[in-house]
Amino acid sequence: MREQTRSEVEAFWCDLFSVTADRLWQRVTVQHPHTRLGDYEGWYVAWRGPGVHVSAPSSADAAEVSSLADASPVELQDPAFWQAFARQRQLRVVGPATHHYLDEDPGVPADVEQVDPVRLTLLRGRATPEEWEDCGIPEALDVGGEALAVWGSTGEPERRWVPALLGGAVLTETAGARRDIGILVADDARGRGVGLRLGQGAASYAVQWHGWARWTARTVNEPSLRTAARLGFEAYATALSIKP
Repeated sequence: MREQTRSEVEAFWCDLFSVTADRLWQRVTVQHPHTRLGDYEGWYVAWRGPGVHVSAPSSADAAEVSSLADASPVELQDPAFWQAFARQRQLRVVGPATHHYLDEDPGVPADVEQVDPVRLTLLRGRATPEEWEDCGIPEALDVGGEALAVWGSTGEPERRWVPALLGGAVLTETAGARRDIGILVADDARGRGVGLRLGQGAASYAVQWHGWARWTARTVNEPSLRTAARLGFEAYATALSIKP
């Protein structure tokens, strides 16, 4: 990342966890209650290098906040710790996911076109509920965002000549601009490079208009992690949430 990009990215994380630049990723901190996350009911945790930052909801009690502040970074960077933490409170863990950044324009593939985000609802029944929740399309429908699509034929003989939506990408807001990439590829269109082309188009749009793009992928989602690497994204931090 260029120095300007790194500065903006680090300012975003400082703001999220209410830490100063000299403390970012340097130690364990616990913010209680949330500041930037407002009335979010869950916990949010991120780590990089020796640092772990936790943002706790107002419902958290002083004892559990204190115990986390005294925990070791190694312990808090272990997803198993948070799985146990969530079970004890009848909550669920979402993630962990790696956040990646790119500030070099990869260019827009010829078959990627801009569409109304509503068009991407056609993909809802062609992926798992978890994939739909993670892809960013619901957020774009709620609060607005740029949307891109790739059309083509499916593998079904009777639909060979009927254009079908193979996948969609959205750009929602992060750090004050539409830089956050979410992608969903129809289950019957995978293995055809659709996600790569969508990611390239979305990243190009974000870099051209807003200077950099962010790509978030669960650490178990190997195809998404490989796509981010192929597009030149730099892995930066890992995060997870614990929520009802």
